[in-house]
Amino acid sequence: MNINIESKTMKNASIYCVLALFALITTGCIPTYKLVSPNTQVVGGKNFSVDTSRAWNKLPKSRLDIKQEENWTLNGPNLDIVTFIGGVESGNAIAKQRKKNDRQIPVFKSNMSPPELVSMMDSFYRVRVGATVFNTTNIEPGTFLGKSAIQLDYNYIGGDDVKRRGRSMLAVIDDRLYLMTLDGTDLHYFDAALPEFTAMVRSATLL
Repeated sequence: MNINIESKTMKNASIYCVLALFALITTGCIPTYKLVSPNTQVVGGKNFSVDTSRAWNKLPKSRLDIKQEENWTLNGPNLDIVTFIGGVESGNAIAKQRKKNDRQIPVFKSNMSPPELVSMMDSFYRVRVGATVFNTTNIEPGTFLGKSAIQLDYNYIGGDDVKRRGRSMLAVIDDRLYLMTLDGTDLHYFDAALPEFTAMVRSATLL
């Protein structure tokens, strides 16, 4: 008798789980990724394009994403993520935020110096990503979208206490900010995605 009751209970639980999963899918509670095929892709609010030789997954928009932003991942956003932001106008921030928030990401200004841009990125990771530690490891001149740019390398520890590494390419073109960033776990995933990220940076073309 006990076996029959247990069997019936497990069967009911299984049915409940299936129904709950179906409800989550139909109500849009589970994020759906969009496949990005290896090809030339228009990104960053349709403001520039990149060539990719691998298939990626495009993440759905979050409530903090600005309209010029999109994010891709190979293995999941907790392991690796590439962010494209295109054409942020002077006076706007690179993430949505409320004026009443105690911690604010400085707004982008077209006359920002390289140290000010680095400081803005530091604030971005601390405020939006929840970084408890953010260390700049290298800053050097670079080329992005055919223009002079800043290459910023860093490591940080997020709210989940996982150490990650990142590289950002920042270019101010016609008083607008263009940004492309790779983040990945310090163990394996950053290094694994870096060659593809570097190739996409080299291929990036302003539209």
